[in-house]
Amino acid sequence: MSEGRVKSILDRPHLLFIVIGVTAILLIPLMSAFESVLTWLVIRSGLYVFIKEAILPIQVRMVSVALSALGFDVDVLANSVVVLERGGHSAGAGILWNCVGWQTFFLLLITLAFGISGSYTMKSKMLCIALSFEAALSISFLRIILTALINFYLGHWQAVFFHDYLGIVFVLVLVFAFWIFCFKFILVSRPEASQGLQDRRELHSSERVG
Repeated sequence: MSEGRVKSILDRPHLLFIVIGVTAILLIPLMSAFESVLTWLVIRSGLYVFIKEAILPIQVRMVSVALSALGFDVDVLANSVVVLERGGHSAGAGILWNCVGWQTFFLLLITLAFGISGSYTMKSKMLCIALSFEAALSISFLRIILTALINFYLGHWQAVFFHDYLGIVFVLVLVFAFWIFCFKFILVSRPEASQGLQDRRELHSSERVG
């Protein structure tokens, strides 16, 4: 019976992601420390220069356009500070090079290592990889937008708390939602894998009956 349960879980990889996601949420302090170490490595490698000079200005412009569409008067200072103004109230939010989403991209790369390792068609795997790039950009973009809005309406420290702690939960939830979506709608099992899975299920059913 226990063997059947183990195989049942392995046949549903999204359940593994849910378990991992809940565990990760419980280990937010360790994840925050890991992010700090990862940031240090990027600084040591010099990759932060490329992120700061090539990616950050584009991300800041995208954020300013989105906030303008929400009805704010937006000023961008030094390609890193977005100043929001509406109804006589203004607030500035700084966007640093380590806020553009490369951590989310790194997280998605890690999950890709085993997320697409199953018996899926190559076409569906490539589509999943392509969507992961868009997901990383979208998740980070939404996180920045929400942080700026919280800073405007609630205050600086509330925005810091969201960015440093609740933002991690926000990213994790969306990452695992992305994978559940991929497992359900994107990744397609190869015909021989689907047949093998059906045979195993029929075998388990016959063992239980017996």
